[in-house]
Formats: sequence, structure tokens, C-alpha cells
Amino acid sequence: MTSHWRRIAAPIIAEVLREVAGRPEHEIRATLPRAYPLGPRRHHAYRIWRDEVCIQTGRRRLQTRVRQLQGRPPEIPDARQGALFA
Repeated sequence: MTSHWRRIAAPIIAEVLREVAGRPEHEIRATLPRAYPLGPRRHHAYRIWRDEVCIQTGRRRLQTRVRQLQGRPPEIPDARQGALFA
């Protein structure tokens, strides 16, 4: 399951990367911060933005487990597990 901030940031970053495709790296790196839509550049939202930039530009890879779960709704817990922890 992705976070609220990642769901906002991911399509914006993807759009910017499509617009600047083929340009030099320094232009791409200068364009991405200007597209930041979430207010002040601090706290959790900005950390998620930076992480998503790294993922989409290929500087960080998602772990296989995270990639498989991304975008899926959380699984409903098995009702029989309640007896284990009661």
C-alpha cells in the first residue's frame, strides 16, 4: 500500500520526467524540485517526494516484496488468527 504523499507525488514526477526526456541530467535535476506541489520542503511529504524521485530516476530500486505490494489494497486478516492472540 502506498502512502498518501506517494500517490500525489508519483504521477507528477512521471509527467515531469516525460517532459524533460532526452535532456541533460542537470536540466532534469533542476526541473524536478520546481514541480514540488506539497508546500514547504521539509517533513515527511518532502522525504517521500525525494524518495520517489530516486525510484523513478533509477537511483534507487524497490525491493521485490515492496514492488509486488505497491498499489494493492491491504489484505483482510484471517478471522481465525484472533484465537492465536487472545
